[in-house]
Amino acid sequence: MASFVANGLVFFFVGASVVNFLVRVSDELFPDTGLLGAAPLMLLKLPLILAASFGLRGLLMWVEAPLLSLYGPMMSWQVSWFVGSRRSMHVMAP
Repeated sequence: MASFVANGLVFFFVGASVVNFLVRVSDELFPDTGLLGAAPLMLLKLPLILAASFGLRGLLMWVEAPLLSLYGPMMSWQVSWFVGSRRSMHVMAP
């Protein structure tokens, strides 16, 4: 339980520091619009990047499954996808 709370705090503070950094440098990154220019970046492009990384993780699990079966029993794709997606979701949003 303590490790879960510590993990949540770490991800919360990392997320807060990233948003704080983006707000502070938005005037330099977007000199004409400031923070209003950074909002589409956060709201539109970041979810696309997360979805692409989630899909890439699934593709890599699908490609690596036959290689891993050489060293042990073959897992079904349902188990492999559940375990892999569970891990990626835990990293993205605890």
